Amino acid sequence: MQAIRMSVAWAAAALAAAYAGACPTTCRESDQPAPAARACVDPDAPGPAKTSAPLSGITVEAMHEALGDERRARAFYAAVVERHGQRRPFSNIIHAEERHAAALIALFERYGLDVPEDTPEFAPEDVPATFAAACEAGAQAERDNAAVYDRWLDKVAEPDVRQVMLALRAGSLEHHLPAFERHTSAGGRGYGGRGHGRRARR
Repeated sequence: MQAIRMSVAWAAAALAAAYAGACPTTCRESDQPAPAARACVDPDAPGPAKTSAPLSGITVEAMHEALGDERRARAFYAAVVERHGQRRPFSNIIHAEERHAAALIALFERYGLDVPEDTPEFAPEDVPATFAAACEAGAQAERDNAAVYDRWLDKVAEPDVRQVMLALRAGSLEHHLPAFERHTSAGGRGYGGRGHGRRARR
């Protein structure tokens, strides 16, 4: 029981900055309320406490797939920005994907596992030709990301790993997906235009 409490406390600490709304502009579309930023993780926070507790092979496999999916999303969004410019929601959500990957990497480090090599790459020509189609692809990427966590969460028993995965799943479904869907329904126009920072809704 003490080990479970410590694992949950570690995961809560790793996600604490987001729950406090510490990174409101990079983790969400600019018009979202601050509580929606709770699935973001500060990559500059103190490193994770190490543990000698063993991980099941299922959990290790789940962590590998989750990290790979977060990295693929980040790489695709970076390619969209390269092709279509610094436009929301991609210019904001790409930073959230970096933090999602950082949260999973912290789990690898906590359990003394080698962090997989970061290999996903997308070229600008791999990106849809229109911004509206790119937003549709982004929405599907977030649905697919949530499906990765849905597939593994019933099999992962470790409380700290589950807590991080649940938070990242929430970020995809409650936060990134609605941002892409708003832009898709507006034909890629969305609101707020280009760049970062807060703007009034138009």
